[in-house]
Amino acid sequence: MENIEINEFSAINMARCIGPFNCGEKDNLYWITAMAEELGEIAGAVKKLERGFNEREFLKLKSKYDSFTKSQNVPEPMYIDYLKYWENDRKKAMASEAADLFTYLNLFCQKNDIDLFKAVREKFNQVSVEMGCPEFKI
Repeated sequence: MENIEINEFSAINMARCIGPFNCGEKDNLYWITAMAEELGEIAGAVKKLERGFNEREFLKLKSKYDSFTKSQNVPEPMYIDYLKYWENDRKKAMASEAADLFTYLNLFCQKNDIDLFKAVREKFNQVSVEMGCPEFKI
């Protein structure tokens, strides 16, 4: 996938919001709640990664794939295969929810006339100066 400019993303994001998604009139509470929900989903994926691949997770995956492996006459995956799949699936979930969070944040900022990247640059530079490392400015 090619890189997209933030202004182009913002325009497409808002057009989709106003058009087919019909959410153009939502208030700040809606957008904040939507962002909190997505952040919660990221937190859930992180919690599972921190807790680790345990017997419960193994049994859920195994039961999901048992019928497939038997019907396709393929050998049962090794434990390490389940573990790798599970870890990769958690990371994909985090990426997907982070994308949702960014999309909602972008809409929230547009609705409130906030230039997100200008605000990020100003805040980043301010904190760099406050923390005694002004060479790290953007």
